[in-house]
Amino acid sequence: WVYAAGGYYYPGKDLEGLQDEMKHYLDLGYSCVKMKVGGVPLAEDIARIEAVLKIVGDGQRLAVDVNGKFDLPTAIGLCKAIEPSDPMWFEDPLPFTYSDAWRELRRSTKVPILTGEKVEMVSGFKPYLDNGVVDILHPDPAFSGGITGCRKIADYAALTRVPVALHIGPASMIRFFAGAHIGGAIQNFFKMENLIGDYRGFKEKMAAGPTPQIRKGLFALPEGPGLGLTINPDWIKEHTAKGEPSWS
Repeated sequence: WVYAAGGYYYPGKDLEGLQDEMKHYLDLGYSCVKMKVGGVPLAEDIARIEAVLKIVGDGQRLAVDVNGKFDLPTAIGLCKAIEPSDPMWFEDPLPFTYSDAWRELRRSTKVPILTGEKVEMVSGFKPYLDNGVVDILHPDPAFSGGITGCRKIADYAALTRVPVALHIGPASMIRFFAGAHIGGAIQNFFKMENLIGDYRGFKEKMAAGPTPQIRKGLFALPEGPGLGLTINPDWIKEHTAKGEPSWS
């Protein structure tokens, strides 16, 4: 299962533009989407969320992400505002370093809490799990110890029946393909972030051969040697910084 990460703030992007973006993701085959919040006043963000819900139709098909920049009162305020929408999760509502604020936030809301994209190794995730402050973990292969590290984190989370939704972020197809294999190898996999087809979209051209496809919210596990990814050498040359040698 994959979800489309988008809903970024761009100059001149109004509610209609946001809705068009979400329609684009659904047309590509996604069933769930994620959008950014916290970059404008609360009333404006609520209007943005309501606009997206008119497209996706169900709060359980929408996650919201604030990138860890809220303090506790602001995070609680947004949770209370979005609770009626029943979102899939609220991502990174507080700074990534663990504190007792996470426990207070968890007690204050019914909205599922997710975090972990900048948390490293099992030791970093341990206080979140041991204190029961998150509903879903969000490790990133690049920060959390690679494939082996993410599998160890997932195994520890499985002890308390906590699901794992892998973070991929604005990364290359290498990290995306690695995440797909991790998802297929852990027992408590939930969903994986994906930027294939985003409005900035160029990274899918990194893969040689047919463009990777999303169908009914699913991405097929890659086949072939290694991660199953063959890199397009022309893409590498095109995006190599001027003056830098190309290894393709």
